[in-house]
Amino acid sequence: MDAILPECNPAQNDSTNKDPANTVPAAMTVQDLLALKRVLSVAVSPCGTWAAVALERLDRDGSKFAVDLWRVALDGSGQPRQLTRGKSRDQSPCFRHDGALGFLSNRPDPDNPAEEDGDSRSQVWLLPAHGGEATRLTDEALGVSAFRFARQADTLVLLAPCWPDVALEKQREFARQRKKQKNMYRCSGFFSRV
Repeated sequence: MDAILPECNPAQNDSTNKDPANTVPAAMTVQDLLALKRVLSVAVSPCGTWAAVALERLDRDGSKFAVDLWRVALDGSGQPRQLTRGKSRDQSPCFRHDGALGFLSNRPDPDNPAEEDGDSRSQVWLLPAHGGEATRLTDEALGVSAFRFARQADTLVLLAPCWPDVALEKQREFARQRKKQKNMYRCSGFFSRV
């Protein structure tokens, strides 16, 4: 056997060996793995020139993961541009037929920042096609699990959890009571918004 595997070559581990080509890189640590950003999902724009990428990262405190959306040119030109930022989870990008970018987020509602259960409920948000601030499209009592826009119509179809045998207008209050009891269960239902 003529070849010696790098990790088995004693010359590489010799502290007197100063050749950078023969050095073994340091092993990855748990902290290194946690610091890596992860691609969660990708959506190609209707024009086909760029993609929206949901990138998960550890927050500044190192206590939980946040997700940001980035704009990446598909031809490799230019640098990626960050579209959303903060401590929320902005994920599951999906384009509307007019080029506006929808996504799920658990960001607080700017009209009601003191909402007590907002952090745990993802809603559908929309970034205008030509830039601007994101606006919230939905206010489902238990949040939204998934969504899609119709290809050529102004229709949003979404999947949202719901409590069986509880009226739609009473879902939020019922969920708050159940959360206090710590006895949660889910049932999925479909809702359509035009």
